[in-house]
Amino acid sequence: MLHEDFNTACRLLHKMAAHPELQSNYVPSHPFMYVLFSIDFSYFQIIDFNRPEINHICACFHEGRWFRCRILQTSPDLSTATVVYLDWGMVIQVQIKSTYIRHLPNEFYTESACSIMCYLDGVPDPNDSISSDIIAQCIGLLNENEYDIIVNDYHNRTGGKIILLNNGRIINEQIQKLLLSNVNFLMIRY
Repeated sequence: MLHEDFNTACRLLHKMAAHPELQSNYVPSHPFMYVLFSIDFSYFQIIDFNRPEINHICACFHEGRWFRCRILQTSPDLSTATVVYLDWGMVIQVQIKSTYIRHLPNEFYTESACSIMCYLDGVPDPNDSISSDIIAQCIGLLNENEYDIIVNDYHNRTGGKIILLNNGRIINEQIQKLLLSNVNFLMIRY
């Protein structure tokens, strides 16, 4: 995250914490009402849903704070929603109750998202369990302050495929090697 995006995301957290519609004692009359603006903001349309809809923007309460989120999916019984934080990038599940998920007040639509979802190109998404040692090594590779990033591809649903570099080292290749050694270890073990 760029320094200015970090500052914007922190500022939004503070503004959302003070917003009257996001206070614990506020009872929303329409928890899933959305205002859709045209690209140039010349007109808008109000849509009222009885439940959260996939890809809609909302406010989610997690760990004592409200965050701007996009709904990725809902459980079949509509008890939970999986959301991505627009400004921080994490994916979490929240209960579909007005104490945890609400309509995002209009003034929080004006700022662009401060993060984008991306994946390390060529690094597999392992389905097997990863040892804590391998996870610690991967986190160590991803714990630098500055990286160069090359975006290879971008899809609006899954995010960007990136190559991550640090001081000329291609981090993707190092993580690939770590994960492959973990897969080989698991294959030998079983």
